[in-house]
Order: sequence, then C-alpha cells, then structure tokens
Amino acid sequence: MGVANITNNILSDSNITIAHGTYTPTLTLVGNAIGSVAISVCLYTRVGNLVTVTGSISGTGSGTGIQQYSYELSLPITQTNTNLRGTATGSGQVIGGIGTNGLNGFQFNTNKMLLEFQSLNTFTGAGLFWNFTFTYEIA
Repeated sequence: MGVANITNNILSDSNITIAHGTYTPTLTLVGNAIGSVAISVCLYTRVGNLVTVTGSISGTGSGTGIQQYSYELSLPITQTNTNLRGTATGSGQVIGGIGTNGLNGFQFNTNKMLLEFQSLNTFTGAGLFWNFTFTYEIA
C-alpha cells in the first residue's frame, strides 16, 4: 500500500490560499472586568477558507467563587460570509491563588470572536492566564 502525497496537490491548486503570520488583536471588554488584562501577539494560519488563531490572555484580579470575563477579539483576516461558523478551545491557570481557569464559551460575531473565560477559585492579586485556539470560516 502506498502513501498518498497530497502536499504537492494542495500547494499546486491555484484555488487554495495559504498564509500565516502574527497579529495583535484589539481586545474589547464585554463582561466583568479584572484588575488588568493583556493579550499576547497571536499566531494565525490560513488554509483555504479556514483561519486558525492561537494566543493567550493574562491578567490580575481578586475574587471568590465563579468569576466570568468576556472579551471580543478582532480577527486577523476579515470574514466575508454570514455563516459565522467555527470552533474554539482553551485552558487556563491561576498563579498565586487556588482554583482553575478555562474557556467557558465562545461566539463569532461579524469580524470578532467573543471569548468567555471563567475562573473558579479564591484569589487576591493573583495572576490569571488563559490560552486559546479558535478556527473560523472566512468565505
């Protein structure tokens, strides 16, 4: 049985766009605020009509119990469809406190990604970190 070499077929197809790079998203608070927040430079890869973005958000804050934070991120490549289809995953951690962080939900808006992060913990002045990856369809 032979192994198919599809790499050459994909790269030679003039209908498929392949691109990659970095960008710093515009971060807009939508829900609860934490003490401070910063977003990393994100990586993106486009293959055809799908774009995948990877990055992280960090912040400091105080709270007890379930804390939820919502942020909209700008997208590196503009959406030209109205399907707003995609997928997202994420994880997080608390430094200097007790608890867990995670990506609670996501929603695509026109040319924006709404990420909802959640902390279940007890912390004061703790470092909060969330990593995320999402993929969306652009056309």
